[in-house]
Amino acid sequence: MCIFADMSEYIQHGGIITAIKNGVIDVRIEQASACADCHAQKSCILFGKQDKIIEVLQPENISFAVGDEVLVLEKRSLGMKAVLYSYVLPLFIMFLTLIVLKLMNKSDIFAGVASLATLIPYYMLFFLFKDRLKNTFVFEIKPLNPLKGTLQTSVR
Repeated sequence: MCIFADMSEYIQHGGIITAIKNGVIDVRIEQASACADCHAQKSCILFGKQDKIIEVLQPENISFAVGDEVLVLEKRSLGMKAVLYSYVLPLFIMFLTLIVLKLMNKSDIFAGVASLATLIPYYMLFFLFKDRLKNTFVFEIKPLNPLKGTLQTSVR
């Protein structure tokens, strides 16, 4: 159980339960871009508002229904870890490969293609270790209805 004493250490997203099946709850969260409050957003082609579906294991101690509004919480430290794994490390690997190949006097085209090709095994490893990652990146879900409790679940 999580004690929400310091909510500043959590990344929060409001969501709505869209489906409950086979012990899994689907929560739809809306991710809006930085320009979500712009007055010209309806006419802008860059406007980026997306819905994401997060699957969490259904808890045994709290009942939910389709349409319930919930708060999805993730520790900030896990958010930073996700950014590190998804963006920073692959970028570092690409630049390191590019620099090493250029120091070996390889052509620009070869070095560039080889640098991009390093992403293939990197993200294949992501796929192979997806179950371990699901256990690492744990979300907590809190009903917005105060009569329901708080629970901890992992990404499914």
